[in-house]
Amino acid sequence: MKDIADAAKTSLPPEHLEEIAKALRFRQADQVVSALWPLARQYGMSKLARDTGISRTQLYRIFGDSPNPEFNTMLQLLNVFGVRLSVSVNQGLGETP
Repeated sequence: MKDIADAAKTSLPPEHLEEIAKALRFRQADQVVSALWPLARQYGMSKLARDTGISRTQLYRIFGDSPNPEFNTMLQLLNVFGVRLSVSVNQGLGETP
């Protein structure tokens, strides 16, 4: 369990949550990564690597110029920052946002 200092360090400001939610809604993984980048830097890449099981080298690639992380990688990153995804069903089959 994270201590209070870690919880304060990783809590997402509302604007980051909104940015992540919008990016997910419009299927823009690169924008999710962009929203997480300042948090990753604040958290510390070594600690993030340890807590996610993703190497520092791979993390820097993920947060690089052309981010396109795998879904599992996105889940690991979001989990460290305390973000949980939920699912909702579109009203019409095949409906796009």
